[in-house]
Amino acid sequence: MELSLLNPLLSLIFLLAASCIAFIFSKKINFPYTVMLVLVWILLVPLIKMWHLTFIRDFKLTPDMLFFIFLPILIFESAYNMNYKDLLKNSLPVFSLAIVWLIISVVAIASIMFFSLWFLGVSIPFIVCLLFWAIISATDTVAVLSLFKSVWAPKRLISIFEWESLFNDWTAIALFLVILWIISESQNIDFSVISEWTVSFLSMFFGWILFWAFTWVLFSKIIEKIKNNESVEITLTMILAHLTFIIAELIKNVSIFWHNIHISWVIATAVAAIVMGNYGRYKISPKVEEYMEKFWWFFAFIANSLVFILLWLILSDIKMDLFNWFIIIAFIAIASEIISRALSVYIPINLVNSFKITKKIPASRQHIFAWASPRWALSVMMLIMIPSDLTVSWWNMPFSVQDFLTLTIISTIMFSLFVKVPTVPLLIKKLKLNKLNRLEELELELARIIIFLEDIEKLKESYNKWNIGKIELETLKNKFEKRIENSRELVKKQTSSNRNNIIERAISLSALSMQKKYLIELLTFNEIDERNFKHLLVRFENKIKKLENAEDFVISDSDNYTYNIFEKRTNIFRKPKESDRFIRNRARKITIKKVLKELWMLKKIDFWFDSSHFDEVISIYNNIYTNIQKESIKNDDLTKLENNLFEKSLLKTTANTINELRNKWIIDQKLYDLFSEKIEDRIYDNNF
Repeated sequence: MELSLLNPLLSLIFLLAASCIAFIFSKKINFPYTVMLVLVWILLVPLIKMWHLTFIRDFKLTPDMLFFIFLPILIFESAYNMNYKDLLKNSLPVFSLAIVWLIISVVAIASIMFFSLWFLGVSIPFIVCLLFWAIISATDTVAVLSLFKSVWAPKRLISIFEWESLFNDWTAIALFLVILWIISESQNIDFSVISEWTVSFLSMFFGWILFWAFTWVLFSKIIEKIKNNESVEITLTMILAHLTFIIAELIKNVSIFWHNIHISWVIATAVAAIVMGNYGRYKISPKVEEYMEKFWWFFAFIANSLVFILLWLILSDIKMDLFNWFIIIAFIAIASEIISRALSVYIPINLVNSFKITKKIPASRQHIFAWASPRWALSVMMLIMIPSDLTVSWWNMPFSVQDFLTLTIISTIMFSLFVKVPTVPLLIKKLKLNKLNRLEELELELARIIIFLEDIEKLKESYNKWNIGKIELETLKNKFEKRIENSRELVKKQTSSNRNNIIERAISLSALSMQKKYLIELLTFNEIDERNFKHLLVRFENKIKKLENAEDFVISDSDNYTYNIFEKRTNIFRKPKESDRFIRNRARKITIKKVLKELWMLKKIDFWFDSSHFDEVISIYNNIYTNIQKESIKNDDLTKLENNLFEKSLLKTTANTINELRNKWIIDQKLYDLFSEKIEDRIYDNNF
């Protein structure tokens, strides 16, 4: 093998190995992975000076590789699992945080930084301060969200933070490109420049509508036609991520009314991911969806790791003697960043709270928003986009504009990663935001009782098979029975007053969760088509939300649901047919039967509270089932459809039998694959 290829390959393997070690250690000590990667960079910097390890730098991260290969992966993966309904519910605080006040704070804090440096005798042009704040405004949600989830932060806090970060990035990249264009073109700020600036900003920000239509009409429809082909479906999502990114970059050469149209590649790729994650998710074959998130997580892990380490290795080339110049400047940058984030959080959120239009965001959550604002990925990528020969009028410092921006941004990022990110869990615990509410505590203890009872049954089975002795059986049995009693005491404490019908709410939530699970099983075996599946799914999820928010105290037997604007767009082209009503009613009857069976089994368990609490939920489900039966209509076409669906339901039993035969080694993998392929072909035969 040629040396020119061998060294980059060795470098790639070495960096991946270093990333894996960093990830393992971060999990062991519960430390943010991105912070651990910085520590890896600190160790690598002296190592690459050794002659026998210089190959580490041979895997080059070119700007094209960065922007057209790695960045689309990171953007798509972060946006794929975001639920647009959370945005509709929290749109006012999200937009006020991420757009209005971000723009205001960038200008205001750039002014503070400009005058603070001027007072200290450091003359930095105002436009450079603006560029710095546009770059540093972009956030890195991955590190903080992983910490939020590890300490059980509230769902609404996580949701608002996700969407605020996404729109924050959209705004930041749009501002950055506009300001960089003004500097690069040596433009004096006048009416024509402001006009061009405004058109560019708006086209970058609202160009997402084109990509929403492009993704929905093209890729979602293509994937809908491709079933039972994992490789093709996953590959199409990878193509979508990169194609939208490239198209957005190409559109910058288009002019409308003598103005160049710019569409942000961040926005384009993120919108494509959101549409696929919300609208196209259930068009993907159910068994593929199981691997889709793992696939994107894996590629995001590779991209994140390589980009992080390689970018920091590139930045290590900066002359270290410049750091003496930047101690005061870095301090001002960090202090200004903290003040900027605080102002851009507390002012808009308190204004939104004063309007009383949406649910109030308490002060404790505002503190988290203000502090949990890490920077790195997008900020560093924007930094790499700055030309090394960038010049600014009235720049008379002994260092370049790029060096100034690089070291101030590095100092801010280092403070963010080593101070802010590790202290976020401590702040969440201090403010008691990780505490479960009464309903969640009750659900937790009920689940523990069920788990411990099943463990006892397994112990008895093991004893009967002589796998364990009688002494071990009694010891473990007493241990689990003691845990059950502890959980019952907690249930007694939580349900003594049954305030807000907390028992019925917990039972109803369990029933709806089971119904949702059984509905997904029907989709897996193609007993319900994607459109009717989503029709029922949104109703189940709506009822779950109402119970969680205490809007309902027991499961509702009404089927009233109002489509939001996006659901209307996807349902307007087709009116429900008689066959649709039949399929929906059949799915509801099947899921209700299974839920009722589970509820009767749960009713027999001693949870401490009276088992009659199950009766109200059981009665509601029985009424729903009776009403569906009354609505049932039969004709020759529907009878034929019913027979077809029944055949598909039998395939479920066949698939379970084949799985059992393989697990017992009665058939080998080759025969299992042969049987599975035939079953899958039959599942997707005679589609609706």
